[in-house]
Amino acid sequence: QINQIKYIRKDLIKQFIEHNKCSSGNYFSLYDPTIRKKKENSIHLNLRAGSTVASFFIENLNSRRFDGDFGTEFIPRIGLEVEIDIPNSKKKWAFVFETYYTSFRKDIILQNAIQTQIDEASIDFSTIELSTGIRYYFFLSENSKLYVNGGISLGMSGNSFITMERIRDFDLVSGQRFNGAVGFNFKNKYFLEYRQNTSHSIIEASVGWNSQYKSRSVTLGYRLF
Repeated sequence: QINQIKYIRKDLIKQFIEHNKCSSGNYFSLYDPTIRKKKENSIHLNLRAGSTVASFFIENLNSRRFDGDFGTEFIPRIGLEVEIDIPNSKKKWAFVFETYYTSFRKDIILQNAIQTQIDEASIDFSTIELSTGIRYYFFLSENSKLYVNGGISLGMSGNSFITMERIRDFDLVSGQRFNGAVGFNFKNKYFLEYRQNTSHSIIEASVGWNSQYKSRSVTLGYRLF
């Protein structure tokens, strides 16, 4: 084969590709037609589903007797993610945009100032979240890689509220928060991700009251294309 090579670009490229295929499957060529075909698809759609661990606490800054701790709940999470490869980054950097749905509904008993009376409090919080950020991949092998995310989320909560019997009601807003994640990608097809969100208040601005909504999630993903 070497004796038959002409000293022209086409023949030299072909020979180097054949040599690398024989010596090692772990190589990368900008001129390999199969590799080039794969590289053309720089926009990916990922289906994602998992579970969110969420907790909510509301406090009265003037009287701790009216604080409400709604505890921790495991709630389902499902959504879609668009991943866009950043040009000339060798598939290491990407922009990510995700939308997903989640909800937090729970009833608790409140012990108010009059100890002989027991009141109820309930939260009905459902939101469609929009998250955007940037992702960086660490290549482990041909079929596996780790990645880290950093981003910001903003939600649309719709008709969400807290009812605190004989105290007051609150309308809820999803608000803005930051998030960070670490994940594992297998064969560019399957994902496993852990994400942590910063805590934030979900009640509309109200003098004398504050709240903290905390959430973290574990998500499985499947790349549609």
